[in-house]
Amino acid sequence: MITILIQLKETEKILGYEYYHVFHGYISELLGNDRYGHEAGDYVYSNICGGRCTTDGFSFPGNNPYFYIRTDNEKVWQNFLKNIKNKKNIMEGFIVEGFSIVDTKLNGSVFETDASTPILVSKKYNLVANLSREELIDTEKYMVESVRRKANELGVSIDDSLSIKVLLQRKPRNINYRGIINRGRNLRLRINCDEKTKEFILVHGIGRSTGCGFGFLI
Repeated sequence: MITILIQLKETEKILGYEYYHVFHGYISELLGNDRYGHEAGDYVYSNICGGRCTTDGFSFPGNNPYFYIRTDNEKVWQNFLKNIKNKKNIMEGFIVEGFSIVDTKLNGSVFETDASTPILVSKKYNLVANLSREELIDTEKYMVESVRRKANELGVSIDDSLSIKVLLQRKPRNINYRGIINRGRNLRLRINCDEKTKEFILVHGIGRSTGCGFGFLI
């Protein structure tokens, strides 16, 4: 498993709130995913991080934008190395400056989302700002079930004792993906399981739309 931090050049451009579909297309081309428009099963990526919310979108005053890619697939890694040289222009004003490999915390149990890459949980909470304790317990169950469902789809056995607990919920973020609004949850989690299951979670993300920039854990 490898986690790649991609740094972008400083920009005064505003990143509009509906950029996700364009960014997904860029990632698909960068990593050689021929199933553009579908979620991939061999990598996850974060949305573009480091911005502040404004009326028109994300701005990056004094901060360089960045995003992450994580994979355990050698072909995806080789595609990245081959394509990144010629695919530095993501969209107007957002250009790749460089990349580095960062540590993946397999020996830890506490993980969290970046504010730009929240977890999409059950849609029944889309109108709820702060989840109550009962709603958090339900969300914990939902996240465990989402991991088990993904593992079952891929024919992977995971730890029967897997547990996911919310340690902290931060301000949620509304996500506009092609006109559909979902409320993303920014959470700090404690994940207890064996190392194989932990790696599976980190490579596949948590919740809905993990192949489209959501549910990425750091």
